[in-house]
Amino acid sequence: EGDRMKGIAAYSRTRVESAPNDQLLVMLLEKAMEKETLAMVAIAAGDRVTWNAALHHTRAIFIELLAALDGEPAPALAQAVSTTYRWSIHQLTVAARTGDATLVERVREATATLHSAWSAAVATGQEAA
Repeated sequence: EGDRMKGIAAYSRTRVESAPNDQLLVMLLEKAMEKETLAMVAIAAGDRVTWNAALHHTRAIFIELLAALDGEPAPALAQAVSTTYRWSIHQLTVAARTGDATLVERVREATATLHSAWSAAVATGQEAA
């Protein structure tokens, strides 16, 4: 069982490490949505440890995405995305402190919108290739 789990972890790590940047972005947004959902469930259950861990992970994803943002090709789009990432980080920070699931839900909606847009862009790029 342990070897099987190590194999799954190695496969997942290889999948992430070999993914093109646009696919990696989609995967990170999927992970953020997963953690946002977990945080909302934990808040409803009163499980502060779990919601804080989930929101910390989600903020770390947005911080990484913000650091990797390249404004050169489309400055106006990059500015809008940067604003969304910064807003999300702030909302998640407040939610972690207060346990306000409404803030997490708003960020989850924004994350889903970003995920949908990037997924469509990746799919279009793959069809063109």
